[in-house]
Amino acid sequence: MNKQNKTILAIFKMRRKTLSFFGQNQYKDWRIILTILFVSFVCAMSFALFSFLYPTKGIDPFSNSNAGARKKINKEVLTTMLSRMEDRQMNFGSLKSSKPIVADPSL
Repeated sequence: MNKQNKTILAIFKMRRKTLSFFGQNQYKDWRIILTILFVSFVCAMSFALFSFLYPTKGIDPFSNSNAGARKKINKEVLTTMLSRMEDRQMNFGSLKSSKPIVADPSL
């Protein structure tokens, strides 16, 4: 019984040693961290390449779903917009030529 307890204790100590591998060797730690980063980078790049080469037929937020359906232009609205833009342009030209006199608010 005593011998069996020693072997179980030895197995437990060995398992505890193998599970706590960080902090024992700094070069080994860096290799593990860089390997994990490299593998995750390769996985991300392969996923991006796969999604670029084989696009799905699902929802595409960048596609214009109304591209096929054309709307007719309302000519009345267009003429009123153009006349307003001309009025604004004339107003801007008059403001640019004669600047308005504004009282100084700090006085």
